[in-house]
Amino acid sequence: MGSLPSELSTWQLVRQLHLGANQLSGSLPVILTRLTSLTSLILYGNNFSGPIPDGISALSSLQYLYLYNNPVLQGTMPDTVTKLTALSALIVAESGLTGTIPAGIGALSKLTLFQAYSNNLAGSLPDSITLMQLLS
Repeated sequence: MGSLPSELSTWQLVRQLHLGANQLSGSLPVILTRLTSLTSLILYGNNFSGPIPDGISALSSLQYLYLYNNPVLQGTMPDTVTKLTALSALIVAESGLTGTIPAGIGALSKLTLFQAYSNNLAGSLPDSITLMQLLS
């Protein structure tokens, strides 16, 4: 078990960060939101805890966000996720998330894959999901 190093914030030019299935733990560090060149953030199959940082919206080039199978993630899917308009895949399944899917999720018009099963989400799907024409 390990955590992400604080030196990660110096990796400003990193475009892809793939650390899936590595038994990493601790909270998702806010420093991830400083990696503004990221197009791919793959952190599935770890043991991250705490919420998805609100500042995730700073990753405006992000196309792939895989946080699935992090069963001790907590909190809701932040509304700021809806500002990641370059996303084509958002997978947060099996991650202990609560609350509802953000109402503005339809703003993710490039999304072709969205998986949020096996969480503790409640409520109905937002009406804006019908705007996501590329979902298969």
